[in-house]
Amino acid sequence: MNFNNDRFSLKFLEWDTGFFGVNSAKLVLKNEIFNKDIESIENQISLNGYEFVTVVNVNNNAHNNRLIYRLGDVFLADVNVQFEKCINVMELECGENFGVNEDEGKVVVSNNVSFNGDILGISQDEFKYSRFFVDRNLINSNNVYLEWTRNSFGREDKFFACYEEENRVDGFVIFSFGDKMDTLIIELIAVRSEVQGNGIGSSLLSGIEVYASRNLVHSIRVGTQLDNIRAQNFYVKNGFKHIYNNSIYHLWR
Repeated sequence: MNFNNDRFSLKFLEWDTGFFGVNSAKLVLKNEIFNKDIESIENQISLNGYEFVTVVNVNNNAHNNRLIYRLGDVFLADVNVQFEKCINVMELECGENFGVNEDEGKVVVSNNVSFNGDILGISQDEFKYSRFFVDRNLINSNNVYLEWTRNSFGREDKFFACYEEENRVDGFVIFSFGDKMDTLIIELIAVRSEVQGNGIGSSLLSGIEVYASRNLVHSIRVGTQLDNIRAQNFYVKNGFKHIYNNSIYHLWR
C-alpha cells in the first residue's frame, strides 16, 4: 500500500481516511522527479484507489511544481513555512535523570495525557489558518484540529506542554519526536484568546526548549502557513530561523 524511493514516497493516511470519509494518501516529493515518476505515481494512486492525495513538494522545487499538474485535478492549497531552532544540550550530572514529566514554572510537559476539556476548548476556538479550510471538497474540515487534539490524548508518542494558571490551562503545545529522536516537531500551538499577548506562547516555547535540552534533543522544528504572518513573526521573535518552504497541493480523483 505504501511506496518509497529516493525521489518520492506515497503513504496511505488512515486517520484522514476515517475523518474525511474518502480514501486518502500523502505524496511527498523529496527530490526532483521525472516524467516516468508521474506515470508511476498515477499507477500507484489508481492501484490503491486513492480519492484524495495531499502532495508535499519539499523545498518548493520549481520543476516539481510544473510536473504536479500532470497528475490531474490538483490545486495549490498551502505554502508551509518551516522554522527551526537549535538547542544547547545541558550537561547533566552523573546519575541525574529526567523523564517525560517536567515542570518549568507554569509550563508542564508530559505525554500520555488524559482528556482535558480546557485544551479541547482552546483547540476548537483558536485555529484560524488551514489548508483544510480552503478545500470545499473536504467534509467536516472545520473540526479537523479539534479531532487532531482529541486524538492526541492518551498516547505515548504525543507530548503536551501546558501553561497552567489557577488550575486552568491557558495555552498548550502538542509535539512529538522526529524519526531520529534528536528533533522535536511542534504539531499544534494555541493560547486562549482572552490571555493572548501576555507572553504565554513564548513561555510554552521556553518550557519545550528546557525539556528538549534535558532530553538531549538538538533542535525544534515547526511549520506554519504562508498567510499566517503573526505566527511567523512569533517564531522569529523566539529565536527560530526560517529554513525552507514546502508547497502543498490537494489532488482529487
